[in-house]
Amino acid sequence: MNRFWGVVFGVGFFVAGMPTFAEGTLDIDNQNISDLPDESCESGWPSKYFITPPNMLDWTPTQADIFPVLEHPPTPAMSDMYNTATDRIGSPGSTIGSNEGRLTTVLRAVAQRRDPALALCDAAKAFADIATPGIGVGMITIPRPTGTAWGNAFADLAVTGRNAFERFLARPPTLNNMRKKCPGVGDSALNRALNRSYLVANTIRVRDTLEQPTDIRRELGWIAVSGEDDKPYRPINVPTASYPQFNASVEVSGIAGQVQKINIRYMIAHAVPPVFGQSTTIASGGGRQVIGDLKPTIAPNAEVLIFVPGMDSRLEEAGNLTGRIHELARKSGGKNWTVISLDLPTQGYSDDLDPMVFGPAGGIGCHSTAMLDFLENFIVRFIDTVDKQTGGQLKPRIRAVVGGSLGGSMALRLGRRGFLPGATSVPWIRNVVSWSPASIWPPITNRSGILAGCDHGWDAKHDVAVGWPR
Repeated sequence: MNRFWGVVFGVGFFVAGMPTFAEGTLDIDNQNISDLPDESCESGWPSKYFITPPNMLDWTPTQADIFPVLEHPPTPAMSDMYNTATDRIGSPGSTIGSNEGRLTTVLRAVAQRRDPALALCDAAKAFADIATPGIGVGMITIPRPTGTAWGNAFADLAVTGRNAFERFLARPPTLNNMRKKCPGVGDSALNRALNRSYLVANTIRVRDTLEQPTDIRRELGWIAVSGEDDKPYRPINVPTASYPQFNASVEVSGIAGQVQKINIRYMIAHAVPPVFGQSTTIASGGGRQVIGDLKPTIAPNAEVLIFVPGMDSRLEEAGNLTGRIHELARKSGGKNWTVISLDLPTQGYSDDLDPMVFGPAGGIGCHSTAMLDFLENFIVRFIDTVDKQTGGQLKPRIRAVVGGSLGGSMALRLGRRGFLPGATSVPWIRNVVSWSPASIWPPITNRSGILAGCDHGWDAKHDVAVGWPR
């Protein structure tokens, strides 16, 4: 991480486009920093989570896999172990139920339908204390739970899942069409369901730099979402970045089998934000509206860092670093440092991608890493997409690609991209910064008992590839 500040203060760590690791390719103008204070834990983090009410979780006892260390599975959690306090550090019992956080069967049945109108009808009936006819679950019908909490949960499921929300936008529900969908249910209950769904759809979008969660978000409390049945498109009950967030549809034809486009979420975090283009209405139903995201904008003085998250992470990984970078920007003579981060495919709130698109895992070998190749190409396509969204404002302002773990691997791969045979030129890659990079070395293989990499033998005495400078 110490080398990161070299780029921040104008010293490149890795200059893209160099054909070898010759002198001048790696940063040699650097210093090691020691005796730094321990990083303090973020205060107040428990209050940024909204814990599921215990009666809405699946408490069916589920035996976990045997733990290699414990040599026995843990005892399934029971509801009397549940603790929903939000001012604690850690949890004395269970906050995810007995079945890995899955919701109760009736809520999952509503989510699996991915039908906002039916979800809103169930919500209105719950508000009106109408338990029968119930909700179909497989081959049976069970009575509908009623009351305010259940009504809110059903209404939430009309807008928190990606597929249900797309149908919601295609045909925004109104009081008139809900009357037809739910005959016999009074307008008061129907309006409560509609109000809740529109409010939730608006609140989970972040269009500013207000501290999250906002007061309005806190007032809503826990919001029902069933990710396994209908994946959410924005963070729901977990911490979310306090910077404007956007969607992008990235064209991936030719690099992901038959898949043509992947929808992803990203953020633009300026130290000094420009005036963003105003949001537009994306759904309007009988006086109720859902307001979309701001128009993506890059300030003319922005110094942009592209932050690539690690594996199974999301753009919020960039949050702490972004805050520190912005502290530098606020000092005298500071630059408008701007961090752009994204949810990579199948991570966070972006589209899932079947890994079999790239062939079986057994096909991975020396110089045959189809998924890594795809991710590298995807990042280039993502920058192309956002550059178009911002009218060509992005690429000229990029100063470095940064990241750790998988993100560090991607940064290094992108840094050497300019001199690879057949690689598409990416002149906007000027510097890369990598920490704790994963998969940068060729995989170590056992060849006839000799420990070696793909291109070099392995010097076991010095724990380094043969011929690599020490």
